[in-house]
Formats: sequence, C-alpha cells, structure tokens
Amino acid sequence: MREVVWVVDDCPLTLKICKVRLRSLGADVYAMPTGRSAFGAWTSSTLPKPSAILVNPDIHSGDGPAACQLLRDAGCGSLLLLLVDPIAAHIDPEPQRSLIDGTLIKPVSTETLARVLEKAVARHVKPAA
Repeated sequence: MREVVWVVDDCPLTLKICKVRLRSLGADVYAMPTGRSAFGAWTSSTLPKPSAILVNPDIHSGDGPAACQLLRDAGCGSLLLLLVDPIAAHIDPEPQRSLIDGTLIKPVSTETLARVLEKAVARHVKPAA
C-alpha cells in the first residue's frame, strides 16, 4: 500500500522538494496551497485520506494553525506535522502543540521524510492479536 501525504504550503519550492523526495520514497503526494483547501479535501473525500499531513503554519492565507484544529476536530488521525522555515524553528508552536505530532524544518531531507513515512505506517498498522 502506498502512503498518501498532503503538503499544505504556498511555497512552490517547498512543494516541489517535498513532492520529489516523497515520491522517490514511494508516496502519493497531494499539494494544497491553504489550510482551507486541506480541510475541504478532508471533509469532501475528494482525495485519498493521508497517512501524514505537513502544514506550514505561516502560509500567506494565515489558516495553517486553524486547519490543524479543524482537521483534528473532524476526526483526522493522520500524522500531523508543522513544516517551518529555519528562521522560525526556534518559535514554540504552543497553540498547536496538542494538535500536532512534531515539527519539520525546511528544506526537509529525504531521510527525514522517510522517518515521517515510517511513523505514519506505524501509526495505522494494527499489531497482530
């Protein structure tokens, strides 16, 4: 089964890097420019549900943090990670801490993305009884 990852960011370079690296690891990647578009995709079921969602909390639409809350409220159990610029890496994501599973610093390496996929797989694989 191929893992599905949604990348919520409005930076074309970040989207390209994430797409190329995640696809090289065998994942299906869907890019969304706003948190609203991610929430809309989740509630409308127009795309496959993701194993992981990478969200830039500083996207220009300003709705990255709200999207994290809306997705969790809608029952999203996907691995949810903030995708932050190096200059903002020192900022504590206090408002989202209870909603997210971690933070990634851009540009995200292939090795880091491989670990993200491993965590996503482990999250939804049920142990044998």
